[in-house]
Amino acid sequence: MDWASVLPLLLQIPIVGAFIIFTLRMVDSYQNEQTKRDAIWQTFLKEERADYLAQEIRRDTEWRTFLSDRSHQNRDALENMVSEMKQMGQNIAALNALLISHDASEREQWARLAVALSNIKGKE
Repeated sequence: MDWASVLPLLLQIPIVGAFIIFTLRMVDSYQNEQTKRDAIWQTFLKEERADYLAQEIRRDTEWRTFLSDRSHQNRDALENMVSEMKQMGQNIAALNALLISHDASEREQWARLAVALSNIKGKE
C-alpha cells in the first residue's frame, strides 16, 4: 500500500468529520432557535388573543349596559307620556263636562230670556 496516496485521504477524513459535526451542530442550533422563537411567538399570540377577547367582552358588556339603560330610560319616558296623556284625557273630559253644563245653563237662560221678552211684547 502506498502511503503517499492514502495520506491525503486520511487527512481529509477528520476534516470531513469536523465539517459534518459542525453542520449538524449548526442545524441543531438553528432548530433550537426556531423552537424558542416559535414558543415566544405562540405565547405572544395567545396573550394578544386573550387581550382581544377581554376587550370584546368588555365592549359587549358596556354596550349591553348602555342599551339596557337606554331601554329603561325610554320605558320610563313612555310611561310618563302615558300618565300625562291619561291626565290630559281626564282634564279634557272634565272640561267637556263643564262646557256641556255651561251650554245647558246658557240655553236655559236664553229660553228664560225669550219667555221674558215674549211676555214683555205680549203686554204691550
